[in-house]
Amino acid sequence: MSVRATNTITLSTDGDRRVRRLSRWWLVPLGVPIGAVIGVIARGWMRLVTDDPEFTWSGTVFIVVAFAIAGIGHAIAWAARASATRRRWSTVARIVAAVLTMPLFTGAGAIMLPTVAAGSMARWRSDWAWPVRLLLTLVAGAMPVIVLIDVFDGGMTGRRLIGSALFVVTYASIVVSMRSIVAPLDDGWRIPRAARIGIAVCAGLALLVIAVLIVGPGAA
Repeated sequence: MSVRATNTITLSTDGDRRVRRLSRWWLVPLGVPIGAVIGVIARGWMRLVTDDPEFTWSGTVFIVVAFAIAGIGHAIAWAARASATRRRWSTVARIVAAVLTMPLFTGAGAIMLPTVAAGSMARWRSDWAWPVRLLLTLVAGAMPVIVLIDVFDGGMTGRRLIGSALFVVTYASIVVSMRSIVAPLDDGWRIPRAARIGIAVCAGLALLVIAVLIVGPGAA
């Protein structure tokens, strides 16, 4: 094969890679409608589990918009990961996505921050030791159990069952989407094992403390 032919093949391959990388960014606009749909589901479960709902349009719009913003943030992180963007830019995308996710945990949503954070790490940090991931799973499961016990404290009804199912769907969807932020990048670089364990343990304990502080005042 001639040098000219080889160069042509190389240029063609590089062009195909650029096209594939560019095509991944079409994921970003999809984040808005997907996030908004999950926001509607979230608003739905809140209404169904409440016997005397006092909802406003402004509150509903805020929730749906917050989920839409989080959706576009996660889509950016997904696109950066799928297009094999360089680590520094992929890291920036993940940080942006994490920041855009935080409005989901304002107000009453704050009680689910430990669940989403710990659950995401337990599910997607496959490079962490299993005892650490088990600890994070226990931390993640504590708040949903408390919420569901409170929901059914006044009796089990069809509305509450449907609302509880939508509650699980809402936060399971967030944890699934958090893969774009939390899962390790497949570029060969890893934090040293001792550091990973230390970070995971500290994060788990911090989330446990946050969960206790959130539950404590409410229980009192």
